[in-house]
Amino acid sequence: MHRYTTLLLSLSLSLLLSFPDICHARTGVAPWPMFQRDLHHTGNVQHPGLLSGAANIPPEDITNIIYVGSLDAHLYAVGSNGDLKWRFKAGAGIETTPALGMDGSIYVGAGDHKLYAISPEGELKWTFNTGWPIYNSPTVARNGDIYIGGSSILFALNPDGELKWTFRMEDNLYSSPTIGTDGTIYIGSDDYKLYALHPEGILLWSFNAGDWVRSSAVIGEDDTIYLGSSDGNLYALDREGRMEWKFSTEWQITSTPAIGEDGTIYAASLDGHLYAITKKGRLKWKFQTKDMIESSPVIAEDGTILVGSIDGRLYAINQVGAKEWEFKTGEAIRSSPAIGDDGTIYVGSGDNKLYALSPDGTLKWDLSTGSWLVGSPTLMCPPCLAAQMQKDKALSVKIYKIHVEFDLYDDDELLLSDVKEIDPKRLSKTFRKSVIRRMELLLQEMIDGSAQMSNAELALPAIKKLESDIITGVREMDEAQASTAAEPEQKQQAGQPQP
Repeated sequence: MHRYTTLLLSLSLSLLLSFPDICHARTGVAPWPMFQRDLHHTGNVQHPGLLSGAANIPPEDITNIIYVGSLDAHLYAVGSNGDLKWRFKAGAGIETTPALGMDGSIYVGAGDHKLYAISPEGELKWTFNTGWPIYNSPTVARNGDIYIGGSSILFALNPDGELKWTFRMEDNLYSSPTIGTDGTIYIGSDDYKLYALHPEGILLWSFNAGDWVRSSAVIGEDDTIYLGSSDGNLYALDREGRMEWKFSTEWQITSTPAIGEDGTIYAASLDGHLYAITKKGRLKWKFQTKDMIESSPVIAEDGTILVGSIDGRLYAINQVGAKEWEFKTGEAIRSSPAIGDDGTIYVGSGDNKLYALSPDGTLKWDLSTGSWLVGSPTLMCPPCLAAQMQKDKALSVKIYKIHVEFDLYDDDELLLSDVKEIDPKRLSKTFRKSVIRRMELLLQEMIDGSAQMSNAELALPAIKKLESDIITGVREMDEAQASTAAEPEQKQQAGQPQP
């Protein structure tokens, strides 16, 4: 085996042994950080679904902040007790679901063509103009990249809002991007197609359904891809885009299916039914509501399926298709529910209210906004975020120390000879958001990809670039410190009074 590869594999293995929760997490920094909860869009609190982060704080310390957009052009931040913390005004109505970054940033699209990046305190960080009203919800990948659609274009952005690449389709985008285990991006379009894109924006394949694809793709544990279409069919595809089966309902499927622990797919149709379908594409049961279903179903920890209907009711259905309870709001429910760590159910309604319900369907509280709530809520756990940021800081320092202890290149290029011990306080302030964070993400990508030899060797130029950045950064800090230290002496020589 190549010497470089051996050392990088050893580095990846040491990180896995030291930080086993890098790849898999039961309790994340956000219990419901995006549309349909996770990067696979499973809608299931039990499904791993490529959730990022692992805070692992005591359950009694967990509190949530709920973020939800309204057509009154505001994003609301609400405490788990129903108190309004803040609201942020966008330039037009918000009918999409916010997505949360690992640093607590909130990303949400609005009808004024803009994707907004908002701090956990409710302050604007940056905006990105897509040139078209935003009807699909953003997705934030584990490396921090943000994917958002505008008109027929999918945009890939860095966490600072800088454009990475674009991919143009043949018609408008309404579905939210879904991320596969290998980083593949799946996005449906009104041109009847589901597209599979490489993380660098290169087309891998496309699948032609019989009508609009406004449902987001959902990925099962075996990497089967499920999606609904306005032709009334639920499709099951393999990783190469080949159809395995399709199941027909009586009208359009515009919402996104959910996947149960046993692999059952729950798909809602505008025919007013929720369908439970086996992994082989056979009907298990169907449940009828009193009107069309545009809401995407979600699955609670005990397996209860929750779905809203245009009839204004949120339904709780057990795994054999029987109704457990229903909760009636004052108007149609198009929003999909979200579920907190304590089992609290949050759902928006066309009566302008966000509702918080106990797991048995009783009302805990409601919050009035100025207009309809169409997008789904997302949930952040601030104590979990604080704990995770501390772990990230420690991990960044650990990665740096491990890295400089390895002679990844020839002796005359050894980083340790150029960069001595770095004070972790200086490191976290100066590098954590740039160089060391990039180092961490690079190594995580290698680990997530099982540290294959080809990936490891391809990563070498990137690591070498990071080394150069670290050396440059340290030298600039040293020069700045030297300049600061010299200022009093220079002022004294010039006859200026010292402060």
